[in-house]
Amino acid sequence: MVSDRQIRRLMSLLQQEQSLQVSADKAGMDRGTARKYRQLGQLPSVVRTEHDWRTRADAFIAVWPWVVEQLSLNSGLEARTLLEALQRAHPGEFADGQLRMLQRQVKRWRGQSDFSHMTKLGVTIGGQSFAHLIYHFVLTYSNWEAFTLCYTESFESLSEGLQNALWELGGVPQRHRTDCVQELLLAKRELRLPKAIKKLSGYAALILDDLGYVQQNREEMEVLFTLLAERYERGSVLITSNLPFSKWELIFKDAMTTAAAIDRLVHHSVILELNLPSYRVEQARKSKVAATPAETPAADPK
Repeated sequence: MVSDRQIRRLMSLLQQEQSLQVSADKAGMDRGTARKYRQLGQLPSVVRTEHDWRTRADAFIAVWPWVVEQLSLNSGLEARTLLEALQRAHPGEFADGQLRMLQRQVKRWRGQSDFSHMTKLGVTIGGQSFAHLIYHFVLTYSNWEAFTLCYTESFESLSEGLQNALWELGGVPQRHRTDCVQELLLAKRELRLPKAIKKLSGYAALILDDLGYVQQNREEMEVLFTLLAERYERGSVLITSNLPFSKWELIFKDAMTTAAAIDRLVHHSVILELNLPSYRVEQARKSKVAATPAETPAADPK
């Protein structure tokens, strides 16, 4: 199976008047596959038939909530360990031959990603230091990884890196996290949360963008509250959110924690309420207008 990225590279190489065999080798596919997509002139994502059926029934659908609960407590659990536990709890219901099915489901369960600064490696191009980052995507159970070169920790870099990783993976994990909350949660489970928060105290300011946009569970919000409490009167925090304070209980899950969090945030703070139209919608409107050809006035007949 080839990815859209490989086919784009193949087409680019063919446009450079390189032979089909050389282009196929450089794009990482055999000659027959290269010929097929050259003739089709379309990407794999366009011509691929959607596989929306199961070749066999899902044997773990009834116990999957329990599996997710165990993985949430310990993401390093192996599928074999989970299967053995299920066999003890449900004698005769699960066979050893179903291990591969469980492994595939656990593999797809969750992915995580983050940016890694690579400048410290000392890579140079033409004698000049090459300052860059790597977007790193990993499935936490199987350690399957994908990387994309980028230059800023922007939303565009995140979108491109995630898209490339999912195309290469050939599927979408049920859950994906790419924020410091997951790092703090892992640190809490490993009894090193104070050390992790101390590391973040080295930054003059922390930016929490779109707080409340993605719903977090209670355990995740507990470590976030701990972070905010430790930053109180010690370091700056910049927060953006589409939710008014009256709805922040949706974020912190209970009224007491919500009140305590807001109390610490508004003290010494500057609050900017922006009731403005979306700049993305405005840019899209302008782009549409610019793409529309101007009408030429009809000539005045004489």
